Amino acid sequence: IMADTPTFVAYFHVPIANADQVPLWLEVSNAYLNDYRFVATTPGNVLVAARMRSIPSILAWRAWVMVDDNRFEDLPGPVPMTALADLPDSVLPWLQATDTAQVNATIVQETAAGLLLNTPNLLPLASKVCSFCFTIPWDIPTLHYSFDAFTALTWGSTCTGHAHAATALCRALGIPARTKLVIPSWYSGYFDMHWSTDYYVPGYGWVRMEPSINMNPCPAQNEVVMYSCDPADEFPLVRTNGIDCFWHTSNPELPVGIPGWGGAHFASTVTYTEGLTVQTDLALSLARSAFTFHTAYQGIILNSNQQTAFASGCAQQVAARDCLLLGDLAGAIANLESAVASYEAVGLGAVQTCYETDFEGDAAGWTHGGAQDEWELGM
Repeated sequence: IMADTPTFVAYFHVPIANADQVPLWLEVSNAYLNDYRFVATTPGNVLVAARMRSIPSILAWRAWVMVDDNRFEDLPGPVPMTALADLPDSVLPWLQATDTAQVNATIVQETAAGLLLNTPNLLPLASKVCSFCFTIPWDIPTLHYSFDAFTALTWGSTCTGHAHAATALCRALGIPARTKLVIPSWYSGYFDMHWSTDYYVPGYGWVRMEPSINMNPCPAQNEVVMYSCDPADEFPLVRTNGIDCFWHTSNPELPVGIPGWGGAHFASTVTYTEGLTVQTDLALSLARSAFTFHTAYQGIILNSNQQTAFASGCAQQVAARDCLLLGDLAGAIANLESAVASYEAVGLGAVQTCYETDFEGDAAGWTHGGAQDEWELGM
């Protein structure tokens, strides 16, 4: 938090789904809040900049997320282990060793070999990985605390290490896998963070497993996905590290603070709304469009007509949310269509570039000065 102006500026992550699942509406609140802007919405992280009149002790947020119900009833039967050459290029990065998933570690390789014994079918093998990681002791006896696969398999760990161990074991067995930071609705209390694992089934797609409760597959609606990292972003989550302590960010210039055990985030499955596939697909698509508009316009300067259109779009998004809470899918779709139309009416037009430079030419266009001016452009 920077206090070099009368208004405090805070940058924080709002961990809501923006990749696997569809945000419908988001509220950020604080007694000293002036306004806020979304400064990054892809990949799965949502980064918010808030202006406040005082340093916040608590910054509350609430999100409603649309999740396509998937009970994995259409999972294929026997799935033979797939050769690397037959896997899509898009999933191959999820086989590599990282700081979190130490695929080449002896304990990972030996454990994987024991699980592979007499199990040529991918789905039962994934279930064996899930069940094995479920037995990892819930203990972090070593200092400094680290939640990577090696530490989990050697000494025990929290759910974080369980998920990273499952990811490492899957990769060691040739099954692409990735870790997810989630808020579980199957748990009735608060989580500072909770980790689970996705693994790839050829010809089907990604399937969630939950080592903490020995559930494979774990239905998507049971957990709100907060973040899905790229392989290059996987860290061992060493507690003493200011960047990836408890929370995880792929941007090392934005350290994330420790929210404190037991009081951070809570997820609740509120309602199910049934509809035809074409209806649910339309609702998900409209919700994604409306949220994209909302995050682009929230907190920026608009003229009176634009502000009216923006406010209308916001109100219609909220109305769509209320319809879904009542199980009214048709009403939600109608309001989302109106919300998108209102946002489109804001009509900001194309972005205008005032000045740009590639730093390869001269310094034309730059203005600087002052008594302490020592600025220069050069090698």
